[in-house]
Amino acid sequence: MAKKKGKSSTRTAAAQTIDRRRPSQPLEGEDLRTTRWEDARHWMSIYADLLEFKRGILDRVRHDMAGLEPVAQKAASVDLEIIEAQMYGYEQRLDLWYRRLWELHGLWLDPAGRLVKHKGREMALTKREFQLLQFLLDHPHRFFTTVQILGQAWADPALFPEEVRNYVRRLRKILSDLAIPADLVNKPDCRPVQMLLIFLRPASYYCHVDKVQPKKARPDVDAAVRGGDWTQAMDGEGAPEDATLEHALYWRQIYAEILSMEEKVLARIRQLMTTQSDEGRREVELTNVPVVVAQAERFRQRLSYWDARVAQLNGHPRLETETGPADL
Repeated sequence: MAKKKGKSSTRTAAAQTIDRRRPSQPLEGEDLRTTRWEDARHWMSIYADLLEFKRGILDRVRHDMAGLEPVAQKAASVDLEIIEAQMYGYEQRLDLWYRRLWELHGLWLDPAGRLVKHKGREMALTKREFQLLQFLLDHPHRFFTTVQILGQAWADPALFPEEVRNYVRRLRKILSDLAIPADLVNKPDCRPVQMLLIFLRPASYYCHVDKVQPKKARPDVDAAVRGGDWTQAMDGEGAPEDATLEHALYWRQIYAEILSMEEKVLARIRQLMTTQSDEGRREVELTNVPVVVAQAERFRQRLSYWDARVAQLNGHPRLETETGPADL
């Protein structure tokens, strides 16, 4: 049977909306005009976490794609295109905030000499003091347990919790001696003890509605809309009503595999979102979640078409996926 050409490949429909030369767009609440160095640190932390988050999703997609048929890999490559373009944009924003931080001449950290400078004051820190300060500055306004500090700030589980608390006390004194407007505080009524670095200027700045940037069209949102077009077939797929049994079985299996992969990716995204900051979660909810949900629903609907065609041709039972039978 001669295969009819589909409207276009999934990659053509969605991935072509991504343009790496497109200027990066700020998240809600960003304002590069800020005169506060701690704001720059805050947004640097947000973008660093988003990049780490996207790397985890990218690794998952690449791992799952390896087991797909080539035609399914081509359709799933939309996810890779979108994630890579998002990461490129985040890297641009991170670079902007780094430049803004240096422009503000607020807090300067010199890793080579482990020096900390702030408004004319300077102090040399020990290796662990410097690493702890660097870690907390990179993750402001977030609580960490002593175990997390041991594993993430120092990667040295040999230290005892009491030693961590000792370094915290020393770091509090360093902040005070250098007149850095920040403090380390404990989370009330929490066991094990959790602490965070909090800036002493009004935290309400971070939720000022007048800082919200005008909404603009985003390529990832465009891709979500296009990816959700259930009538869109893969290259070479053809129409189910004209297919032979062999052809229908082939495409039913293709869609079952790619749907399973998209559902695993979505589950991974939602799992990783639990550790994100509020700004990071909002960005992921706007970008990756709608794209993957739209893609999964499209594949689910295409699977149901082929499942129905198989049943029509030979009366075989409907194919069960990992999440249950596809709905017509």
